[in-house]
Amino acid sequence: SNVIVCIYYFILIARMRGATVLTFSPLTGLPSRKNIAAIFFVGVPASLATLLFDLDYVVIDKLATGYGDIPLAAIGIVLVVAGYLIAGTVVRAKFLFPLGLLYEGFTSSDYFPLLPHLGWYMLGTVLGRTVYTDKKTRLPGTFRNSGIARFFCWCGRQSLFIYLLHQPIVYGLLELIASLRH
Repeated sequence: SNVIVCIYYFILIARMRGATVLTFSPLTGLPSRKNIAAIFFVGVPASLATLLFDLDYVVIDKLATGYGDIPLAAIGIVLVVAGYLIAGTVVRAKFLFPLGLLYEGFTSSDYFPLLPHLGWYMLGTVLGRTVYTDKKTRLPGTFRNSGIARFFCWCGRQSLFIYLLHQPIVYGLLELIASLRH
């Protein structure tokens, strides 16, 4: 499946020649002031944000184990409410976007700010601790054997494949719609 996705993107890049920064030309990829600036001004902050985002979940998970369910649920509720209260707030400081405070012109196709999502994570931790204390499913035995449950279990086992497959399909459909509109 990865081969098919790669072929699709190679064809797409070849078709979009000149209209995109992506290229097959090895000369274009040689170190230049413009390329190095792009790496440092886009790549490094993006990598740092991803690292901090992942690291905060590890730290919060370790800290959450020391608190009881009530304080953790209270913190989670506060974070969720705060996240929805600040949603759409525009500020001048660009570095605050991981918290949910956006700046003018911010765009992203895959953006999940810490507020309210960290709160939902904490509430899920509390829910897991209280509902599944004995680590057994709460679904009735007959439902577990139903077709719909088996389908979702299959989807869970195939999630990486489904994720990789849906990307070119959705992108292709959007390209088709855009070409039909012109």
